[in-house]
Amino acid sequence: MADAIVFFDIGDTLARARLLDGGARLELAVLPEVIASLTALRDLGVRMGVLSDRGPVPEPEVRRALDDAGLLIFLEPELLVFGRKDSTEIFRTAAGLAGPCERVVFVGESAAERDFASMAGFIVLPRPALVPAALKRGTTT
Repeated sequence: MADAIVFFDIGDTLARARLLDGGARLELAVLPEVIASLTALRDLGVRMGVLSDRGPVPEPEVRRALDDAGLLIFLEPELLVFGRKDSTEIFRTAAGLAGPCERVVFVGESAAERDFASMAGFIVLPRPALVPAALKRGTTT
């Protein structure tokens, strides 16, 4: 399934996020279905990244939090894209980083963000657990 690249939002999609120390530290509590879903995708040969708004949290802190949560091992470092998802622009940027690929997927809990991703040509899904089966079927909605 190397013809697919999946970008995930972090907060409320991969994990519950909590800011600590006045916003200097980020703690991620991985959602129950996530590790099994990412493992299944890795086993299918799917490339994975993040497309998420890190807000005021410095990028190194987000990477550390992803690592501490056991998520970073599934993600390609060059496919970690941070910024506001309030237009198609960031989705087009992420797709450009992904390179040629038959299917580029965005997984996020926000319907508005999924709409922007869809307008940028992404296949969209609301939860990580839906991705492996959708890619195996060859259809995603």
